[in-house]
Amino acid sequence: MSGLTTAFASVPHVELSISPNGTPNGIRLVATNFGPADAYILAYHSVFALPDGRTTGRWIHVTDASGNDVAYTGRSVLIRSPGPASYTRIPSGESISADIDLSREYALPTTATATVNVNVNVNVNVQSGIEVLDRIPALDEYGEPENVPSESVESNVLSIAAISAVK
Repeated sequence: MSGLTTAFASVPHVELSISPNGTPNGIRLVATNFGPADAYILAYHSVFALPDGRTTGRWIHVTDASGNDVAYTGRSVLIRSPGPASYTRIPSGESISADIDLSREYALPTTATATVNVNVNVNVNVQSGIEVLDRIPALDEYGEPENVPSESVESNVLSIAAISAVK
């Protein structure tokens, strides 16, 4: 995209990408900081917090081949007034990654003609996003975080053949 530039005051430049991770229904998300300074994300509000190997919310948008949303069946973890330990640092020039098994978090679509316990390949589209901050917000006297410059970053859209066991 020659001739097109986007500037953000003091916000690091982070790119988010999704790719298959080589396992059935598996994807890998990678956030890379191309900026000159550290970047921070609120881990529990992203795919990068995986307690017990599970996501903390619907941080990945999954649609079927017709464009319909695929139901999220995973858990939703809510936190209030996140402190400094709730943030993940992405140093300049480095990346963080997360591997997700979509079948553990989403009701992947099946076809009506399949029989019991047959694996069915169904195309789904996957996309995610994160909010990137240039520093960890300080907390005010009420425990609420201050507003800091941020940038919303969306990943590419990945189309994969999900494998779903029909019941």
